[in-house]
Amino acid sequence: MTQIERFYKQLLEEIKSRQETNEDGDSEEQTFTAYYMDVLSGLGETENPSVAYDERSLKDGSKFKINGYSISDNYETVDVFITLYDPSPEIREIKKKEMDESIKQITNFYKKARSSNLDKVLADSSEIKMFADTIAHYQELEDNLVRINAIVLSNGIYNGETPESVSIGRNEKYKLFYRILDLNALYERVEHEHAPIEINLNRLNVKVPCLAVNVESEDYESYLAVFPGKFLSDIYEEYGARLLEQNVRSFLQFSGKINRGIKETIQKTPHRFFAYNNGLSVTADKIELDAKGQYIDKISNLQIVNGGQTTASIYYSAKQYKYDLENIYVQAKISVIKNESDFQTIVSSISQYSNTQNKVNNADFSANNPYLLAIERLSRSIITPQGDGGHQTYWFYERVRGQYRTQRLKESFTKSGRTLFERKCPSKQLLSKELFALYVNSYCEVWDGKKLVISPSIVAKGKDKNFSYFINHNLPSSLKNVNEAFYEDCIAKCILYLDADKRYGSRRKGESDPIGDLKKNTVPYTLGLLNIITEDKLDLYKIWLNQKVSKDLSDFIYSLMVQVNQYFIDSAPSGMTNYLEWGKKAECWEMFKEALNNGVFKYNINSISDDIENPNSKRRSQSVQKDQNEQEMKENKKLLESIPVSIWKKISEWGKNSGFLSVRQLEKVEEIIYDLKYRKVVKEKLVTPGINIFNIVMNENYELLQQADEAKQEEQNKLDNREKLLEAANTIEITIPLIKEMVKYDSERRVLQFRFHKIMEDVSIGVTELTPKLEYGFRINLRKLIERGFVFDL
Repeated sequence: MTQIERFYKQLLEEIKSRQETNEDGDSEEQTFTAYYMDVLSGLGETENPSVAYDERSLKDGSKFKINGYSISDNYETVDVFITLYDPSPEIREIKKKEMDESIKQITNFYKKARSSNLDKVLADSSEIKMFADTIAHYQELEDNLVRINAIVLSNGIYNGETPESVSIGRNEKYKLFYRILDLNALYERVEHEHAPIEINLNRLNVKVPCLAVNVESEDYESYLAVFPGKFLSDIYEEYGARLLEQNVRSFLQFSGKINRGIKETIQKTPHRFFAYNNGLSVTADKIELDAKGQYIDKISNLQIVNGGQTTASIYYSAKQYKYDLENIYVQAKISVIKNESDFQTIVSSISQYSNTQNKVNNADFSANNPYLLAIERLSRSIITPQGDGGHQTYWFYERVRGQYRTQRLKESFTKSGRTLFERKCPSKQLLSKELFALYVNSYCEVWDGKKLVISPSIVAKGKDKNFSYFINHNLPSSLKNVNEAFYEDCIAKCILYLDADKRYGSRRKGESDPIGDLKKNTVPYTLGLLNIITEDKLDLYKIWLNQKVSKDLSDFIYSLMVQVNQYFIDSAPSGMTNYLEWGKKAECWEMFKEALNNGVFKYNINSISDDIENPNSKRRSQSVQKDQNEQEMKENKKLLESIPVSIWKKISEWGKNSGFLSVRQLEKVEEIIYDLKYRKVVKEKLVTPGINIFNIVMNENYELLQQADEAKQEEQNKLDNREKLLEAANTIEITIPLIKEMVKYDSERRVLQFRFHKIMEDVSIGVTELTPKLEYGFRINLRKLIERGFVFDL
């Protein structure tokens, strides 16, 4: 089985598992859509995507289909998604005819939405209708839109060409770019976190002079280049914020605001632009120069870590003001990272030290933010209370995308392992760091001086944008306060949000009476109002202890959500039909708070008196959670011991033949085999090297581990047979033929002491007579041999 085939099999299992636990009742196709869009969002290829499905034929004979969409925060980019998903057990190839039809359908949707031809077709207040109305009528989008991406998502493989971009809109104002993201593209993004921007400068017919800098480093190569203004304008038009290094994209995003100095220089003294401008800091993972080493032919994974505003300003100067870019050149320092494993670390450091003109928290540049690491440790070590007769479980906080999947693979290569893992860490309790932040931020306002920095209007912007606010404004002031009480309260807020989300309902699930189609705004706004109503005194510890929201509180929230949902529609400014966009505005949240103060929302606070904190109750301990190393050691030891000896032997053989295991590692495998065979447990000193070996096997030959169930069954069958033989040994007749078999077996394995073996050998050849006393001794010998694997016919 190839790597891509193994990935495909795991993907189908992942989608099926997610679909079965999906509260919104999505089909497998929509579950796959959500999964793929989450991956793209995590890599910065789309912003705050929404799963939203519609497919139909129109009266003019045309068809359209849409599976999802996104609008960037600065309204520069619209992404529309269409999905080709097939749950067949074998990977299929997507034919050109099928791909062409999908591209035609998603293009039809966008064009007809823009021309307002879908107004009477789509259901009122549906999410697709609001999105279509935004495309057609929203002035802020009209003023800022640069690019539309029509993206085909597929779990098949497509070997054809991607269509060229087309100009659409009045006076062909906008570019529509096509992207085909198939199984191979998903594999690269999931397994290697690689979402490259591949730029072929020969295709663009542009010359970029470049000089290699002689810097001796094992980490990176350095180049100095001169980018023409037209080149920067063209790549900005196609890629936009994707050009910006992803760890700071949320904070330093491009916008339509033009730097006045840059604009004036381009307009009045373009020949001085190169002298005036500080230039760009750029990273890449590969550069190809021409035969003479003077010009760039291709550049892979281009990321601008400093100079994003310069790039955007050049584009808008040409686009809005029609300034000539003929004499505009920008110097660029390019760092090519040699080692893929060091890419994020080095790029983040370059980002941190290059971005001196923008205030960005150092912690934001690191995937190893100490606060997030602390939350992850707590989630792995704090088990939930048992609740109403339920199992104790863990809420799995995913600090890095894919951790849950990796852990599940580690522990679920056997049927029993799958059962235990799903019971211990159910998929419905998986919390990505973005969702965790969204749920927690929904609970209450946070102020920074006189500035409101956390509110439902910020939550409504989407999980990606919301995460950056969480990191900067909603974590404890000291790391020591990220303790058990903090974690339990956070999980209570997650439970509160999820209960409200479920009570709101979903048309996608086929429910006949959901509150409406504004769940994304209604839920956080309702919880924000709830916090104000209860004066921040909701008993979160009670929610944690019960692992659920009380019926009274759940009903209270439901009643409030009904009113909040309607108020979104009633309070929207004249002409505003996209209520989801309205919810993102700070003035919207202020209007809701004013409505609460004016008695617009009706409620009975006494109905939830049992859910308000008792001021006289004893507070929980605020002690810091102890280190999880001991627990991790136990889990890893248990994991190694779950692998049968026969599989460890196969690992040893595979390691020798493949070369994936060193001589030292092969020695460790033999030690583990000995421990499991004779001691039934693995020594602690072997756990760390054993897990390292296990990880190599999991990455390079996962199928070997999947044989564990069969091997365990074989071992169990042997144990069952051994028990039968041991029982029979008490009564079976000790005959000369049986003695000969015992002698032969012991000659090969030397289980018995020599003198016992010699006596049996003498009896077997007739030198010594078989007496009752010897028969008794031979019966003891028989039991010892059975314990060491000897079998005979009953």
